Formats: sequence, C-alpha cells, structure tokens
Amino acid sequence: SALEINFGTASASGAPATISQPASYSSFVVAVDSDGDGVSAGYDIDDNDPTVAFASYFPSASTWGTYAFEDLWPVKGDYDINDIVIGFRVTNFTNSSNLVTKMRVDYNMKAAGSIYDLGGAFQLDKVPASNVQSVSGRALNGTTPFAIGTNGCENGVSLAVIPLLNNQKDYVSYTGYLNTVSGSYVSTPDKYVSINFIAPVQQENVAMNAFNMFIVARIRGCEIHLPSFLGTTNFNSSLSA
Repeated sequence: SALEINFGTASASGAPATISQPASYSSFVVAVDSDGDGVSAGYDIDDNDPTVAFASYFPSASTWGTYAFEDLWPVKGDYDINDIVIGFRVTNFTNSSNLVTKMRVDYNMKAAGSIYDLGGAFQLDKVPASNVQSVSGRALNGTTPFAIGTNGCENGVSLAVIPLLNNQKDYVSYTGYLNTVSGSYVSTPDKYVSINFIAPVQQENVAMNAFNMFIVARIRGCEIHLPSFLGTTNFNSSLSA
C-alpha cells in the first residue's frame, strides 16, 4: 500500500498556499506476517511456519566441514585417517524467540578406506532423546548396529542419537575402498537428515561443542569419537580399559 502526500507552495507575498504538483512522495509498506509469529515476511525465512523464523549455519550456508575417522580404536598406530570421511553442514532453525525448533544436517560420505562394516551417527549431547519429535530425510538399511525408535532416534539411549548409516557399503556402490586409492574415484551423493524438537531448545545446546559425531566399528559398543567427546549410553567402556 502507498500514501501520496501533496505539499502546498507559499507565494512570495505570503498569500495562502496553493496546491501544486507533488513535491514529495512517501511510500509506506504494510508488513506481512502470514504465520503470525511476529516476524515480517521480509525477515522470516519461512513465513508459513510459525516455528521457524531464522536460520544459522555451520560452517556456513555455502560451505561444508569434514569429519575423518579411524576404525582400529582402541588399538593405536593406524593414522591415515581415511576409514570414514564425511562432509557435513549443520543448519539450526530458530523461532521468533531465537530458540531452535528443528535442525537439518547435510552430509556426504566422501571416502571409506576400511575393511570393516562401519556405522555412523551423531549424538546431541545436551538434548534428551525424549525431546525429539521426529527424524526424516534419512534411509537406513537394516537394524545393525543402530536400531531406530518411533521418533527416529536410536533405541536405548538417554540423549538424542541420530544414526546416519548402518553400513558404509550401503551408502554408495563401490568395490574395494571408496576414494582412497589414487586413480579411482566414485561420485557420492549428498544426503540429509532433519530433526524436529518437541520443545524448542537453547542454541548453545545444539552448538558444535555439543554435536558429537562418531562411528561404530565391528560391534555396537565400539564407538569412536573425536577427542573430548564422550561415548553414548550404548558405549562399551571396558574397551578403553
């Protein structure tokens, strides 16, 4: 909508002003807020969803990070760090109160240099599994090592564990090793997993220092995490003794 204002111009003799052509034009834009969350459409990334107003990204909206894992832990000495290489980008969607209502994790298995069957997942270290409403976008083959509950989290864990794959060989068709041998390359697809929360969570509770990516080698209890991250409640702590 627009409001047009015409200004009068006074004569040099001080006679009453007369109406002339518009000397100024002002436009007033009426804010549109289709979902009623208090954030106008010009700033709301999804003006049809009252639970989503803004988004933040790691590492950014257009770049990816990389995780790389070895599979022989607790044995030491193998340091080529190529048994699973996963590209990733995390998007946190927040409501008008800047609380996270859903997450999206884009991922791509770039390489796999292991003879073992490996699973991959991440745990949200500050989000209870009971606060996850649903998980979508991901397709898992089988139930080993990760068995999935009705809300999409792994069964039998207290915090939210979101499996990405049960076997790296199910992700893409390849023979031998995937993209770890010079002269051999297989293009791998981008995939994603989307997580909806029951109650919105504070942004610091899903920050990267609470985003616990890990792989599982040989048996479910053999979890391999990055330094400073702890195992899930399905981790076999006797393996580290």
